Amino acid sequence: MPAARPKSALPPTPPVVSAPSQTEAAKAALEEAARRQAAQEAAAKARAEAERSAAKARAEARQKAAQAEAARTRAKAEAERSAAARAEAARLEAAQDEAASPHQSSPAEALAAQAEIRRAAEAARREAARAETARKSAQEEAARKAALAEAARAEAARRKTQLEATQGGGARARSEAHRTEDARPKSPAALPGIELIARSEAPSTVSRPPAPPAPPSSQPTPAGAVVGSYALRENANALRDYYRSQKIRAVVEEVMANGRAMYRVRIWR
Repeated sequence: MPAARPKSALPPTPPVVSAPSQTEAAKAALEEAARRQAAQEAAAKARAEAERSAAKARAEARQKAAQAEAARTRAKAEAERSAAARAEAARLEAAQDEAASPHQSSPAEALAAQAEIRRAAEAARREAARAETARKSAQEEAARKAALAEAARAEAARRKTQLEATQGGGARARSEAHRTEDARPKSPAALPGIELIARSEAPSTVSRPPAPPAPPSSQPTPAGAVVGSYALRENANALRDYYRSQKIRAVVEEVMANGRAMYRVRIWR
């Protein structure tokens, strides 16, 4: 029969249980900060653009209102001029009828007066017609300017509403970013560095004092499983605390090997 293979004093060193890395958490935090900054910059740009548009719309509304007022003033003046021209034409026609009466001093004077009055009446009628046309044109222009002013005021009100909505959206975005940051799970604290025993430092089986062989590493048994052996208690405690943070029962056992203390971590899943 082949000779029995001597068993090691300690189970093979298990793979190093690394503490949760902070790299992913830091990267996620940086990405979140970048997204939040980009959202804030976009909101600020949108607010500035909305404010510029609202200011421009208000200025246009004021300008259109001033133009409408000026057009109404011109229309009023043209209406007064038209009324004056019609009144003058009526007066001259009345004067023409009076000049045609037989009470004139002589026929020649009567004819001259009638001709003069006729020319003046004709000029007054032409002026009245021109003034009436100008009055209608001014009224149409005033109505058009008033419509433009009303449209400009409506546009200014729409831009103001858009600006308020943009400001409200920016506030909601900032609030949502804060809620997301608060709801993000906090990364677990990093475990202290663990000093592992190199294989060259493992106790030799030749100088090992007689002792019952240890069960194979990381194989579950009714007494739990050994997942690590360390020369420093602090390292063993760190691994034990890590498993406990994962809701796994874990203890540190002190054993002697080649006259030196070793600390094993045993867990029960």
